[in-house]
Amino acid sequence: DSHFTNLESALVALGCRECLVPTETGKSSESRPLYDAISRCGVMVTERKKTEFKGRDLVQDLGRLVKGSVEPVRDLVSSFECAAGALGCILSYAELLADDSNYGNYTVKQYNLNSYMRLDSAAMRALNVMESKSDANKNFSLFGLMNRTCTAGMGKRLLHMWLKQPLLDVDEINCRLDLVQAFVEDAALRQDLRQHLKRISDIERLTHNLERKRASLLHVVKLYQSGIRIPYIKSVLERYDGQFAPLIRERYIDSLEKWSDDNHLNKFIALVETAVDLDQLENGEYMIFSAYDPNLFALKDEQETLEQQIHNLHKQT
Repeated sequence: DSHFTNLESALVALGCRECLVPTETGKSSESRPLYDAISRCGVMVTERKKTEFKGRDLVQDLGRLVKGSVEPVRDLVSSFECAAGALGCILSYAELLADDSNYGNYTVKQYNLNSYMRLDSAAMRALNVMESKSDANKNFSLFGLMNRTCTAGMGKRLLHMWLKQPLLDVDEINCRLDLVQAFVEDAALRQDLRQHLKRISDIERLTHNLERKRASLLHVVKLYQSGIRIPYIKSVLERYDGQFAPLIRERYIDSLEKWSDDNHLNKFIALVETAVDLDQLENGEYMIFSAYDPNLFALKDEQETLEQQIHNLHKQT
């Protein structure tokens, strides 16, 4: 509509940070409500040349970037008037094609406004859903009141997303409430789970670094240390035998079983235990185990010999 309320709802629900618009748009009087809607959501506006909003070669470009077949993506994009131009501009602005590691790593999905309750920025402010910089007390906002998450960053981001995307599906709402009830009624389950979750690193950030090929040995070890906690988390959940046990199995345990078998996480854990010198972690050193590679073993041997010579020379002097 003339106030761009649907756009505002999408920006709020998706937590958007930046919006690309054609340069010419800002000069027309009709575009004022668009800019108002974007600024109400605290989104940064970046103007780009109108020529960047073109869908030419888009299917070919997406063919490189998306996982699997490009046909469903092509059909999806072609069913919208502005999607092709917008996607073309995003690919150009983010320079996604310039980095080979992006190839085959993306999916394109349609966001359905009817999936969640629509909230505009005014409603979010009026209901004090998110914390504000001016809040003297974190309990002033719904998020501040509810945020007792104990995972490093991940739980906080998920809670952020859930509060901005209130469910509409009655079955899904009841399912979430049943899971909450299970944890509320079983204090031992809740406390045991929190103890294990506290020791898990920010897996989303770590895997992002791996995907971007920016990971160091430190990131790999932190991922390993999180991975070896999965069986403990699984066993805590399996001990629960209340009325919602089938739901907990369906929502959590089955996935944990699948991802921690020998074809997935266990393979990675075995690789780290073979390749990384875990004994050195206590000294704060992240090193590949010298026996893992003959060349490395020879270098390690040479290093130890040199260190001994230095030590002897020091004693002589």
